Amino acid sequence: MKMLDYVQLAHVRMGENLERSSELVAQLVDIFQSGSFDALRIVASGSSRHAADCARDYLQDALQMQVSVVTPEAFVDFEHTYPQHALNIAVSQSGYSTNTIAALDYMRAHDMAAVALTANVVIWDELTKIFREMK
Repeated sequence: MKMLDYVQLAHVRMGENLERSSELVAQLVDIFQSGSFDALRIVASGSSRHAADCARDYLQDALQMQVSVVTPEAFVDFEHTYPQHALNIAVSQSGYSTNTIAALDYMRAHDMAAVALTANVVIWDELTKIFREMK
């Protein structure tokens, strides 16, 4: 596919995702509601970070809690300490972003609450298995 193909399909996919929004976010909502989180931390880079930055203010208003967006490098180096009771959401469109995977490895090694989001359905089952083992 070429970039123009993606642009032309974007509105179709957006409509499909909106129609299925409850189904698509059900697991994330369950995880969020089952924990006692004080904040939401989104770990992302590139276009995923831009999307997270766009959503941050809405999420803060809707959830009535702190929502931060950090790069995976910043998370691993120094942005992982506060807030302590945050749900970490690592976002990678491809699922293969090495810096996001490094942040997920850090979260797992430090027993931090984490969710991985990707548009790559091929690796979704693998990510789900890894994070279920973390519980």
